[in-house]
Amino acid sequence: MTTKPTKPAKTKQKPGPKPAKRPEPTLIPLAGRRQKPITWLWHDRLPLGKVSLLVGEPGAGKSFLCLDLAARISRGVDIAPEPTLPNPAGVLLLSADDNVDDTILPRLEAAGADLNRITLLSSFAPPLRDGRPHRLLSLARDFDQLEQALDKLPDCRLIIIDPINAYLAAVSSNSHTAVRRLMDRLARLAATKNAAILLVSHPRKQAGPSAIYRPLGSLAFAAVARVVLMLTNDPTVANRRLLLPVKVTWNAAPTGRAFRIEDGRIAWEPAPIPFTADDASILALTDDRTSDPRRNAKNWLIEQLKEKRQLAEEIHHRARAAGIPVRLLWQAKKDCKVRAVLDGREKRWYWKLPDMWLRDFSDDLLQVI
Repeated sequence: MTTKPTKPAKTKQKPGPKPAKRPEPTLIPLAGRRQKPITWLWHDRLPLGKVSLLVGEPGAGKSFLCLDLAARISRGVDIAPEPTLPNPAGVLLLSADDNVDDTILPRLEAAGADLNRITLLSSFAPPLRDGRPHRLLSLARDFDQLEQALDKLPDCRLIIIDPINAYLAAVSSNSHTAVRRLMDRLARLAATKNAAILLVSHPRKQAGPSAIYRPLGSLAFAAVARVVLMLTNDPTVANRRLLLPVKVTWNAAPTGRAFRIEDGRIAWEPAPIPFTADDASILALTDDRTSDPRRNAKNWLIEQLKEKRQLAEEIHHRARAAGIPVRLLWQAKKDCKVRAVLDGREKRWYWKLPDMWLRDFSDDLLQVI
């Protein structure tokens, strides 16, 4: 008698985990939303609630500029004719390069700062519990230190991080993803605290096709920053610095400013200059023996100035009407050794030729400049 093989008993299988529900997209209806105007800490140059970037060569005066701005914000003083925040406000400094007692304090005092409103955040993170010594502050690992500092400074409207690369431990400055993540976090902090965050950066050694590519590290620095400014030495006037716009999100035709460093403080020129960072980056043109536009610009400028000095702003206006780009005008100014002279009574800048040009305007002389 044969027996039927017994079937193995069926084991009751437990139901597997339910598939995760896909997250719903976040949709933001625009109908009914109200526009929000930009509030400026420094009009057209430094917006509140945003991140801005200042790029400059070593020795160009970046720290002088930052501390002058800090001093003015602490006292509610304008950089005429462009207003700053009307009421005095607090400033938080992160400075990794300059010593407090022999550099930062003397410069702030020379600029007339209200030191009661300016605070320095140490460049070192607190010691770890295991007793290891202090280490440099990292915005990647110690972002909470910055947040806690601002919680204690409710009236702070300006945060200066100089230079940003000194605070990037554990962040690859060339990684677009890593830099973007940090910049987005800084942008949220600026908006939450209604403060302007100014990051200071060195430029690349190799100049790119546009000044927007000059900041050291990832392009995300300039991409996320709503304003990018470049500080450079004036190639035509000794001891003159040019603060030039690279990117101003809300201004289609931004202008630059110029200043000198005198007696340990910044002396601003009274009027903006119609000059951008891209103009400055291409001042070095080809040799004029093979560049007719450059030679023509020089001849035109000499013709304008050979009788008497002329207002700088009027020369710029005439050059535009004559179809001469700003970069060529400034190269011609350099080639012709034109002097910029400030009229003390009028508080206006004039251009004038040196005496050597008043003797001879021949083409032969032009060829030996």
